[in-house]
Amino acid sequence: LSLFEEVTVAKTLLEQVALVCQGRKAMYDNILECIDQYVQNDLLQINQDPAKLLSARPIDDPFERIMFLTSVGEPSVVYQ
Repeated sequence: LSLFEEVTVAKTLLEQVALVCQGRKAMYDNILECIDQYVQNDLLQINQDPAKLLSARPIDDPFERIMFLTSVGEPSVVYQ
């Protein structure tokens, strides 16, 4: 059941990334690489203890990179 939830979240993430990156091929390629890393290094590790996976997160966590790449940044001067 937990694996199904993870796959569902990954599928939703992929759909959202497709919308956010529309017309931005370089960004789309970079984010797809992050999703691939997540699937290969996290999702496919079903034989590993989940606590160990969470405690051994890499410095360049793929989800962190996706959040950074898709963030809108700081508000402009108009809102200050």
